[in-house]
Formats: sequence, C-alpha cells, structure tokens
Amino acid sequence: MESITYSRKTAVYKSFVCFVFILVAFILLYEVLTANLNFFQYAYYGSASLLCFWFFGSAWFSLTWIAVANEPILVCWDKTRILLNNGKSIPWKVVTRIELKQPFLRKWAQHSPAFYRIHLHHNQYEDISTFHMLTGKELTTYLGMLRQRWHLYKDNM
Repeated sequence: MESITYSRKTAVYKSFVCFVFILVAFILLYEVLTANLNFFQYAYYGSASLLCFWFFGSAWFSLTWIAVANEPILVCWDKTRILLNNGKSIPWKVVTRIELKQPFLRKWAQHSPAFYRIHLHHNQYEDISTFHMLTGKELTTYLGMLRQRWHLYKDNM
C-alpha cells in the first residue's frame, strides 16, 4: 500500500510552538488579574491573551493529537481503493476528480489547512486534511501522485 505521510517531528515542533504562545497567553492573563495596571494596559494585555487563546488554542489541541497519533499517515491507497483515516474506503472507479484546496480563513478568522478534495459521483466529495503538516512543494507533489494513481487504477475494476 502506498501512502501520504508526514514527519512526526514537524507535528511535535508545531505543537510546541503553539504551546509556547498559550503559555504567553496565561502569563498575560495573570498580569491582567494580579498587576496594578491602567485601563489601556488591561485592554492591551487582555485582548492579547484572548487572541493567543483564540488562534493557538485549537491548533495546539489538533497538533498535539496528530503528534501522538498511532501512525503519521494522512491517506493510503492500493490498486482498488483509497483508504481514509476515518475508516472510509473509496473505490477508484467512483472518483471523478482530485484537487487541492489551498488555505483560507474560516468563519471567525481562524486559519484552516490545505486539503485534498476527492470528488465522487452524484456531486459528493471527501476531504483529506493535511493538518498543516506538508510544505507547498509536498502538497503539489502528492497531488500529482494521487492523480497519477487515479488515472492508472480507475479502469482496473
């Protein structure tokens, strides 16, 4: 079976960086609660703390989970199907298109990772998240590999 993998070291590193920002947020929150500050300092430290929690809190949880996951595999496949991490199996013959969706801002201005979208028959699709684990070059390389395998295996069944 072939697969798209990521470096566990990258996941640990990115998780650690997010954790450092969360520690900074706790320090700022401690200052707001205990120090004798004027109104502008309260507003500045308080908003900086909230923004750190907002942007790095959810990223820390997801990256920590990815760093300790069983195997650093995003998706795997063989000659008959694509096997997603959620246990779904997609036969190559039902795939109509594979594309890469680049990062964008979600509602509430939180950054989302790039993902591969596998279009299926009847306007259905499945997404494969990259969890910010792949570089731009790896994203396009793996997209080419997925498309090549799809063209190779779609008529085998």
